[in-house]
Amino acid sequence: MKKIIICLLFTGLGALVQAQSIESIHKMMDKGDLKGAKAAIDKAMLNEKNAINPEYLYYKGRVYNDVSYDTTLSLEERVKLKFEAFDAFQKNQAADKKDMRMKLEEYKSYLDLYYGVNNIGGDYFRAKNYDMSANTFIKSLEIHKFIVDRGYKYPGVSFSTLDTATVLNTGIAATLAKNEKLANEYYQKIADANVSGKDFEPAYESLVYYYDKIDDEAALNAMLEKAKRFYPDNLFIRDTELRRISKSGDRDKLFKGYDELLKSDPNNFATLYNYSIELYNMLYVGENKPTDPEPYINKLTSLLKQAIPLDTSINATSLMANHLFYA
Repeated sequence: MKKIIICLLFTGLGALVQAQSIESIHKMMDKGDLKGAKAAIDKAMLNEKNAINPEYLYYKGRVYNDVSYDTTLSLEERVKLKFEAFDAFQKNQAADKKDMRMKLEEYKSYLDLYYGVNNIGGDYFRAKNYDMSANTFIKSLEIHKFIVDRGYKYPGVSFSTLDTATVLNTGIAATLAKNEKLANEYYQKIADANVSGKDFEPAYESLVYYYDKIDDEAALNAMLEKAKRFYPDNLFIRDTELRRISKSGDRDKLFKGYDELLKSDPNNFATLYNYSIELYNMLYVGENKPTDPEPYINKLTSLLKQAIPLDTSINATSLMANHLFYA
């Protein structure tokens, strides 16, 4: 997204020396001399009175944000400049009870900062620096929250309470950075907000995998219920649920679940094979064998006949051989 254009309006400050100093910075910015403007504002801010003056704070924010668009700077330097600008704008508002400057520009500087930081997060992602990408997206979410909390509105821009796209991008970047805990912290925000749709399906898969991995039964069960509701045909989610049911020993519920999966995808090898394994273990491995094994034997034979042509190895064939031997 292109940089948002914000008009600079010069106002008198009462003291001539101060006005000349601000005016000179203003002129440098108009001429595009951003390095000169930054050097001038940095020098001016060394004065303790200027450092708490709302006019100087506002200009510091404007200059720092403008300099942050210099692509010859590192991405790290550019993000730092944007957050120093963010800090300066907030201090300007705290010092100026009338909030004159920010009102005049309709708070567009914050919108510009949000888009700018978000774009840098994308630049980090494209550079495959996924750790910094995730951290930068998190920074953009801080600005998003600030805008939402303040209730700022912009023509043609709709800000929801949760910036779902950036939250998802944070999770994806953290996943690629192999920061599983951070990734699922942000995926959980998606789930908590009941956001669904094809783009968000991997977030629910990741949460199911994570809670299963750390054996958090309460969190996993809650996530499975929600994920099944949004993605009833997702085989990974359903398979995870069936594996948990298998551990519980509820055979009727387990086999019913596999039958439902096969109705939606009758030629899925993983489902056919896993179902066969469950039947085989019940018939020939476990101690709690069925009193009437014949229906289960026939079911296992039927499943394996379907699975063998779909098998890229000999696993299903080997299981059939063992099954026929014991049967």
